Amino acid sequence: MAKQKVLLYGPVVAAMEGAYGGGTGGYTRKMGLYLQHFRSETMEFVPSFHTVRGQYRFGFFVVRFFLDLFIFVRDLLRYRPAAVHLLGQYRSAIPREFIVVLLCRLARKPVVYEIKAGVFVEWYQGTNPLFRAMTDFCLRRA
Repeated sequence: MAKQKVLLYGPVVAAMEGAYGGGTGGYTRKMGLYLQHFRSETMEFVPSFHTVRGQYRFGFFVVRFFLDLFIFVRDLLRYRPAAVHLLGQYRSAIPREFIVVLLCRLARKPVVYEIKAGVFVEWYQGTNPLFRAMTDFCLRRA
């Protein structure tokens, strides 16, 4: 029996000079741990890497946003996963995460939305109404 694919959407697992956090934080380590150490007889993680702030010289938000969405849609079509596991970062990443969850809903793919940051509750309570609504959407659809 073939293993079901789960698209693991998160950061590139590499140290990057100039990138936010240098590519070595807990968020990046978690992606690496899943890819290197998770084993299952019924499923396999297939990586889909999004950009991180500072990774490219053209890396301002709008360009990275559309590049990330292109990569996600390409990988969704290429691998045809049974589900998507989104390593969430929230904060300024919430627009990307919102669109990814929306695309999963349109494609009828279940989503695991894993938030990896220590101040989520404080951020959520203090963020603007638009980001709070996008976050609510992600949480309700996961």
